[in-house]
Amino acid sequence: MTFDPTTCRRNLKAFGLKIDYEITVEKASQLTALGSWGVSMVDTAVECCLVGLFSDAKKLIVKAKHFLQSADQRNEESKVAAGSVFDKLALANWFLNREIDLDSLRRCVELREAWFAAQRTKPDKVNVQLSLAPYLERESYELLIARYESAGLKKPANIRRIKGEGTMCYVMARHRLGLEYTDEEIAAALETFLKRSVKEWLGRYGAFSTAARWMKIAHWKPGDDPIATLLRCYDYLPGLKPPKYPPKNAK
Repeated sequence: MTFDPTTCRRNLKAFGLKIDYEITVEKASQLTALGSWGVSMVDTAVECCLVGLFSDAKKLIVKAKHFLQSADQRNEESKVAAGSVFDKLALANWFLNREIDLDSLRRCVELREAWFAAQRTKPDKVNVQLSLAPYLERESYELLIARYESAGLKKPANIRRIKGEGTMCYVMARHRLGLEYTDEEIAAALETFLKRSVKEWLGRYGAFSTAARWMKIAHWKPGDDPIATLLRCYDYLPGLKPPKYPPKNAK
């Protein structure tokens, strides 16, 4: 399956946005779904950006932040995957404030570490692969490396053939600690990883927030516009053009 911006935009306008606009904090709380709804809303906001619905994206990011903060305040964070509320809150704050939300990332990493520590068996390799990007963003490099290796995951033989997020995080952490790899090797490895992964995240899995995170890791610098950074996804989608940004009617 490939990412089709036209179909995504049509589906969002037909029914996807309506659901998110109608849900209230009170209703979601009654369903014990504040955290999961906030997490989902961030994904939808990212999807809106990718198809040019920038006004809707901003409204949803603001609403998602409110849901996620409410989930924390009402102790509903534990109802979703470990750390997910703070992971998505960090992403929402990046979009809104143009800065790295280190506090939310710290809380995400702490919750994930607590969850791993509570398991009675060796950490599952798939879970670890999918869990480490916030460690990288938080600059918890030693902890990242230890968690990666605790699952029995190995250093890749060829860093230009990396498929897993965790493995990419692992080699970047080792590089940032000065243990191995040159700047040029990491840049080449990251570029081939994104060329392989972005189309899968957007087309096959609908993992819009994952794509946003990696554009942030790979391309964002302080002061940059997060939406413009997100639209770099189209660098890895041959044959597709990004929506015009900022739109002509933007104030």
